[in-house]
Formats: sequence, C-alpha cells, structure tokens
Amino acid sequence: MSFLILFTGSVIAQDAIIKPQIGIAIVSDYSKTNNPIQVMDKTFTFQTGSIGVRATMDFDKYGDFYLQYGLGRSPSEKATFANAEVSGSIDIGSWSYGYVYPYDIVDTPWGVDFKINKTNNKHDGDSLTGLRYDKPVTASVDASSSFTRGSVGLNYHAKKDVVLTAGIGIYNWDISAKAKGLFVNSPGIRFSTDTEASGKDQFHYLEAKFPISGRTMNFGIRQSNLTADNKNTLREVYAGVAFAWSY
Repeated sequence: MSFLILFTGSVIAQDAIIKPQIGIAIVSDYSKTNNPIQVMDKTFTFQTGSIGVRATMDFDKYGDFYLQYGLGRSPSEKATFANAEVSGSIDIGSWSYGYVYPYDIVDTPWGVDFKINKTNNKHDGDSLTGLRYDKPVTASVDASSSFTRGSVGLNYHAKKDVVLTAGIGIYNWDISAKAKGLFVNSPGIRFSTDTEASGKDQFHYLEAKFPISGRTMNFGIRQSNLTADNKNTLREVYAGVAFAWSY
C-alpha cells in the first residue's frame, strides 16, 4: 500500500502537467469454491459477495491506481470442526487496492494490461447452529482471507469504447479461521478450534468494458485453482459502473 502512495506522489512531482482523472464506481462481486475447503480434519465452505465503492486515479501513461471497499452477507455457510457440524449466515467486509499499467500496441486494436492487486476479506458469524455428538450446539466464526494477484491480460479494442480482455496470472492466498461453540442444553461445556491454510495457485479471467446509458460498464469472470488438503476451484463474477471526472 505504501508503495502505491509513494509512486503516486513521485508521478505528480515529476510531471506537474499531468492531472489524474478521478473516478468513482459502484461495484459488486461474488465468489465461491466448487467444494468445501479441507484442512486436516476440518472443512468449511467458502463464498464471499459484496457491494461497494471503488475510487480510481488514472495517470494516463503511468497507469491506474484504485481503492475499493464493500460489504456483504453470505446467507448459508457450513463448517465442521471438533466433531461438530454447523451452518448459518456470515457477514462479510471486503477491501482491496491495486495498480494497472496499460500498454497499447501502436497502430493496432491490441493492447496489454499488467495488473497487481490485493484483496482482504473479513468473515464474521455469531449465530451458526448444528450438532455435535447428535446434540444441538451454537457456534461463532471469526475468519479472514487475503488474495494477492499479479496478472497480464491481452486487450482487443472492438470499438472505441468497447474493450475485450483475456488474461492469466498467479496469486498467493491465505485463509484463517477461529471457531467457538457450546452445547445448547449445557452452555457450560464449550469447545473451540482454529485453522489456517495458504498457497500459491494460477488463475485466468475474461473481462469486457462497454458503455451503457452514458456510463462505463465493466464485467468480468475469473477462475482460480485453490489447493489446500484438497483441490478446489474458486469461481468469481464481478461488475462495476463507473462515474468519472477530471480536476
């Protein structure tokens, strides 16, 4: 994060003529693994979704910087830990930042995007219910996940305001969680566990940018490998409508 701030300040200092275009976008995203993630004897489903706001600074040939924040809720998550199986809703907070460097191939409709970004998610649930040894229990979950991605994408300018992109990349991921539970009929009996998993996997994505009702719409899908003690696929859908101005 500090690198992005320092780089932005350097750009402004070196070329005072450049006035960045400031943009605000309403964004949304949803992601889910095709199977529960397994770490030793623990399993948990993974799905996040949020609606939020993205702020961008476009420095023309120097690239784009952005910050994004969103809130969401997952109505049905499941987890197994300490011989308990529980499910319930999870509240989600998501924030991310990144940098995109676009390179246009002169006299062609083609270009290349170089991207680096990091996304952090916070998952909180305090009303999960289920069974342990066939007895009713309640549980709370406090979890976090982070994804640091680097990618390269090939752009095709189908029209002046229509851009299609296909890209590939590598990302580091980290997921950690702490769960606490108690028996409904014996609240003095409590149990807890914590777990953490991390790795490095590949991903690929498709994006489209096009005008709609005088605004710029961005839509994308991304599919990533996610390998813990079992192999998973993380599928994501994301979209945004941009509002831009200059100063």
